[in-house]
Amino acid sequence: TSLPPMRNTRVGHSCSVVLTTLVVIGGAGSQDGELYDLTKKTWTTGPSLPSVMYNGQALTIGQNMFAIFMSGQVMKLTREMDQWQWNTVTQIPKWAVRGNNRPLLPAPQLSEHTLAC
Repeated sequence: TSLPPMRNTRVGHSCSVVLTTLVVIGGAGSQDGELYDLTKKTWTTGPSLPSVMYNGQALTIGQNMFAIFMSGQVMKLTREMDQWQWNTVTQIPKWAVRGNNRPLLPAPQLSEHTLAC
């Protein structure tokens, strides 16, 4: 099944699913986001990140989505999906960033206990 086109063409973006929403963030020269409602089958504009996110990572643990910048800084999407907040609990160490500029997450960082705020 194909999806309707996003509002913006993207390359180097990240995405993850939270409940019934596909969240697409960043990409080359982009700090904005788009949300695809899997039940309504529609795209809407999502919250912007504070800076461009190219080749970062996105992951969902439980009902929490995280954006992981190449610097190792982590942001969490609010449950209302209307803004990003700095996650002060977790920072991915710089040694965990692989040579291709994509974070390599150590196993302990993936536990919900570690990442949940």
